[in-house]
Amino acid sequence: MKRTPSGTRPRGHIVLIVGGDSEARSTLATLLASAGFGVLESADGPESLKAARAARPDVILLDLSRPDIGFEDARRLRSDRETRHIPLIGLPDRQVDAEVLFERLSAVLSRTDRRHTA
Repeated sequence: MKRTPSGTRPRGHIVLIVGGDSEARSTLATLLASAGFGVLESADGPESLKAARAARPDVILLDLSRPDIGFEDARRLRSDRETRHIPLIGLPDRQVDAEVLFERLSAVLSRTDRRHTA
């Protein structure tokens, strides 16, 4: 699991990026970190479950460009008692529109924040 440069948990929301190639994850991580998110990266497969358990992120961005792997990761994360509550946002292709991504993150995280304060 790769952490943001500081290596510590930032005050903001934590996003775990799962799957895709390392270059795509790194580009997305840079975009999110520049917007103030704490970012962690994980390859797909069993490593994604280990990363989610260890990091307890606020949301997981899941690469669905290869649906067979992406949906298996989603199933694995949803089946685990420790990670099933973490919201998943599927990314259907490698081209991510930053504005749309930030809107989706904002919507998901605002719902999550309301649940924690209620």
